[in-house]
Amino acid sequence: MGLFKKEISDDSIIVQTFQTIAQSIDVAAQTGMAENTGLDVGDLWALYFWTIKPFEANPDALSPDYYKILKYTPGSPFAFSNNTRTFESPSKFIFPVHPDDYEHYVKVSMEIRDLLESNYLNVKNLDDSTFMQECGNLIDKIIKANFASRYTNSIQTVIFILTLALRSILKDTHRINAPTVTRLRKKGFLYISLMVTSWQFKTAGQL
Repeated sequence: MGLFKKEISDDSIIVQTFQTIAQSIDVAAQTGMAENTGLDVGDLWALYFWTIKPFEANPDALSPDYYKILKYTPGSPFAFSNNTRTFESPSKFIFPVHPDDYEHYVKVSMEIRDLLESNYLNVKNLDDSTFMQECGNLIDKIIKANFASRYTNSIQTVIFILTLALRSILKDTHRINAPTVTRLRKKGFLYISLMVTSWQFKTAGQL
C-alpha cells in the first residue's frame, strides 16, 4: 500500500495550491456565497491575481508556462467546464503593503501560518462537521487582534472561502506520497495566510 504514490515538483505544488484556491473562489461565485454576504467575488479574484503576480517574469520562482495556467485558467482542471469565468472580471483593487506596515504584515501572516501548521499539518482524518468553523475562528481571532482599526465583516467571508480551499488541500492525499502531502499543505498554509492578511490592505487600483 502506498508503494506507487508519487512525488510532484515544487512548481506543480504551487500550481495545485493556487488552482485549489481559485476553485474555491469560483464555488463562491457559483453558489452566490460572496454576493449573499455583500462581498463582490471580483474582489476575491483581485486578491488572487495580486497574490500570484510576484511569479510573473520570475522563472526562478515558477515556470512561465505554469504562471500562464494560473493567470488564464484559474481553477482548472477542477470542473473547469462548469466554472463561472468570473475570473475574467476582477475588481479594480490592489493590496499593497506600505513599508511601515511590512514587518507587521509578515508577523501576522506567519502567526497564522504557524498556527495552521501546528493544528493541521499532520491531521489524517479531517472532521468536516467542525473544521470550517474551528479553522475560521482561529484565523479570524488573529486578524481581529492585529487589525482592529482595519477589521470589517467582509474578512469573515474571505476566511470562509479560503478555509474551503484549505479543507480541499488537507484532503488531497490521493496518489501522492507523505513528503509531498506535507509540502502541499505547507504551501497552502503559507499562501492562504498571506492572502488573508493582504485583504487588510485592500485599496482602489489595478494591476
